[in-house]
Amino acid sequence: MLISASEFVAGIRSHHPEHRYTSFQHPADPFQFIHIGEVVEEVLPDLQRQSFFQHFTGYLRERCSAGPEVTRLDRVASTAAQPAAAPVDR
Repeated sequence: MLISASEFVAGIRSHHPEHRYTSFQHPADPFQFIHIGEVVEEVLPDLQRQSFFQHFTGYLRERCSAGPEVTRLDRVASTAAQPAAAPVDR
């Protein structure tokens, strides 16, 4: 079963309302992609068990000459809407 990047992103979106995920394709190389995801860590194991996730990552392992590289990043700033921080007592 072939699943497109758009279907993969839609699956992530439907898994949890706070997941954020974007897939970019390099304009000069249609076989080069960058995926940037921000997922709710507590539900990550469940996300990775979903059939759409298994199909897409399995397809990538079979077809790509180099496997995906995953790098954990800590957000510093973003234009994305954030939940309100708890007030700090002073």
